[in-house]
Amino acid sequence: MTSNLKTEKLSLYCPELSDLAAVLEKSMKAHFQNVTASVVDCPNLTNAPFNLISEGLCGNVRIADVGGVPYLMPKVMKEHTYEIKELCKLVELQDAYVFGAGAGPFHKLGMNAEMICDVKFNGSEKLNTKLGTSINGKVKVQKAPCAEFGLLGNLGFCDGKPGKVIELVVSKRISEENIMSSVRKTLKEEYKDKIVGMCGTFNVEKGKVKIHCMPDFCKEPIESNEDVNNWLDFYEIPAPFTAVGWLISDDPDMDIRVEHFHGLAEDTAGHYHYDVTPDEVVYRCYFSIPKYLYRIDRPEITHTFGRD
Repeated sequence: MTSNLKTEKLSLYCPELSDLAAVLEKSMKAHFQNVTASVVDCPNLTNAPFNLISEGLCGNVRIADVGGVPYLMPKVMKEHTYEIKELCKLVELQDAYVFGAGAGPFHKLGMNAEMICDVKFNGSEKLNTKLGTSINGKVKVQKAPCAEFGLLGNLGFCDGKPGKVIELVVSKRISEENIMSSVRKTLKEEYKDKIVGMCGTFNVEKGKVKIHCMPDFCKEPIESNEDVNNWLDFYEIPAPFTAVGWLISDDPDMDIRVEHFHGLAEDTAGHYHYDVTPDEVVYRCYFSIPKYLYRIDRPEITHTFGRD
């Protein structure tokens, strides 16, 4: 049962939004030629290009790392399935908007999938989660049949209200880091041992990004990053591409996946890796700052491959 899962809780450092915006505007210039970071009212995210189920990213913000890659590989451990409504209880926010990246509900779908979580619980369930599966070299995108998933997930939880958020707009990448790793390294350099998280959404307005989409479960054990790359199917996707997820400045010895975003294009869905058009790319990001990190159903035996 999801409600009986071992849950660990950590308070995160929450800098003032104005201070964080100033840090990003200054330090992200090591990674992108053009950088603007500011505190703004969260736009209505139900509108294009985001098309989420909730208007905002504010109110009682928290993040959770559920399960983990060790439940997917070397061999899939299909007993690890999760009901998102029950996870809301574990993170102490029952009527939550929940968004982020994970593996799909294979136990209901009948096959493996990437999950772009987008569901709101406020009296009733409003489900807008999408799933992507790579079949014979082509991605199949479909609506999730239920508010459940399997194996692993990096989810954000909040009231889904309008409010103040960080807007980060960058273009023309000049380093080898992707948008998420560059933000994460900026946080690590500025806040040192203080653990800072950011959760929300970004839209690639111009350029192309590289993603992967999982096929069905591998029949052979996956035991290295080389095995992972041989199993996954990779795609280059033109803008617009909109993703949800979260990142954290460092792993506080809780076996945390420090960045994880899944996204959608017109007819494709999958796990964001990086852009492949550094001179053209434009990212527009909206982030809120989580107060708590929850580690739920942490694998007892872990490894480090398969986490790019």
